[in-house]
Amino acid sequence: MQIVHHPNWYRDFLEDMARRGPTHLRDASQHCPIDNTLNSFTHFFGDKSFLKPRDQIDENQAFFYLISIDCCDDESISELIYHSRELVNQKLVRPYITQEAIDDLKNFHNCGLIIENAAEGHASDKLFDAIHVLVSQADIPFEKTYYTNSTQNLRQMYEKYLLNKSFASIDKIKVFGCGGWNELVCQQMLDDNYQIEKTEDMCDFSTEPLVNEKQNWSLSIECSKPLDHIHEDINKPHLFMYKHMNAKRGFRTLFLSLLHKEHLLDNNLFSTPEEWRGTQSSAVKYINSLTWERNWPEGFEILYPTLLNLKSKIPTYIDREHNHLDFDPNTNFSSDNYMYYNARRNCDIEIVGESEFDGSIFLTEKFLKAVIFKQPFMILGSPNCWDKIKEMGYISYEPYIKESYDKNEDELQRMDEMIQELLRLRDLKNNKEAWRNWLQGVNQIAVANYNIYLRNLIQRNSMDTLDDYITGTGELVIPMQELGN
Repeated sequence: MQIVHHPNWYRDFLEDMARRGPTHLRDASQHCPIDNTLNSFTHFFGDKSFLKPRDQIDENQAFFYLISIDCCDDESISELIYHSRELVNQKLVRPYITQEAIDDLKNFHNCGLIIENAAEGHASDKLFDAIHVLVSQADIPFEKTYYTNSTQNLRQMYEKYLLNKSFASIDKIKVFGCGGWNELVCQQMLDDNYQIEKTEDMCDFSTEPLVNEKQNWSLSIECSKPLDHIHEDINKPHLFMYKHMNAKRGFRTLFLSLLHKEHLLDNNLFSTPEEWRGTQSSAVKYINSLTWERNWPEGFEILYPTLLNLKSKIPTYIDREHNHLDFDPNTNFSSDNYMYYNARRNCDIEIVGESEFDGSIFLTEKFLKAVIFKQPFMILGSPNCWDKIKEMGYISYEPYIKESYDKNEDELQRMDEMIQELLRLRDLKNNKEAWRNWLQGVNQIAVANYNIYLRNLIQRNSMDTLDDYITGTGELVIPMQELGN
């Protein structure tokens, strides 16, 4: 595979837009890679020989230009592109792609453009609209343009987007999932402190440990020793933990308010955003969209008071007594080292609030952290998340945690099914014998999933080349084959 090594022209475009575009998006360029060395296909590889200056490209073989638009969410990208249209036409901002690249895309049948957005998992109509505008503005052949991000069902979402588009048969790009979020990414997000914790928490080896010299890790995939925090007679004080996080996701807030309505926040651990106004605004926007889609105007009058009742709980932090922290959780809200470590140990399950809820399946480090901490979990995410988790090799917690909610495509019903399951588990916990049996079942699965994580981590960490990545991760092989033919 050949990728032309060049600056990330999209960042130049963002820097120009920072002076002319919406004021609240003026720091977008700070989050955008400087050149195309920094992308999901090259980040983990020491060998970057596939990145070549244009004059070293073999034009008889397939080659790509690659730009990264990792900078902000889908709505912000859409807003930036909307405001840039006239500015680009008037040449008041630098274009996101050079004329040389455009000429190559038109003149070489085996040349393609990859628009990479691996840090995100959005698949909204707004995002696809923006990508189409980018391609159209530059007069690039649509059939040679590939868009990729970490949405596990990206193709299905794009096909759904095209259903009502008159141009679908002509101006159609190609999309593929890049598999950007995985065990290796998650591990690199954790600092050295957790490596120590993991070492101390290792199980007895029933066989010789697997050693990965690249990272000096010694990992066992056959673990039989019960973990200290898992014991059938331990009655953990809390049923669940739920981290809302500071990102303003309306569905997370609405779910939190529904938990509060059912008194499920009582005697359980949860965190909220730090301020009410932005939290309320995002939730109201989400409630409006739900009720509008259902043609259910009275729904707002039902859900809004429930949201307002949550105001008394904001802000709430999972407090220091559970974590023995030497820093203020209020100012280290998203820390990944010891933050919430002991809190997890004091809870039976974790509710994982993923980043998407409306159809885009975007699984991130959030659920993998639960796996690392050997924590049974439920997923507050788009429908069919568990299908993708099982495709990664992990084991479902059925029948101990009923996961029928994961199949429900109605967002409100999916939340309600999760809440009903939490109520069932709360009642079950009051039966000592039944709960002991429940713990035995989920703990076996938790240990097995932890070992699967280690196995997957070793496999991903052994990928030294891009060819390894193409073969073992994502769907990059598809555009490679298309351009090669």
